[in-house]
Amino acid sequence: MGDNTQERVPADPAAVNLREAWEVTYWCEKFGRTQLELELAIKETGSVIADDIGAYFETRTAAAGRLDNSK
Repeated sequence: MGDNTQERVPADPAAVNLREAWEVTYWCEKFGRTQLELELAIKETGSVIADDIGAYFETRTAAAGRLDNSK
């Protein structure tokens, strides 16, 4: 029986785990980001806490929106 990542949720849904490929896929889909963006967010925040990573992406998205609107 193969892995069905669509039905899996992380054992610790509060922490981003990059050690398991299926969890990387889960978090990338959850945040709508690439693996590279996810890794950068963890590096820049110094955190693997999902709420921290989500806040990081929200801040980046909001900042990008402000830049787009200033043109």
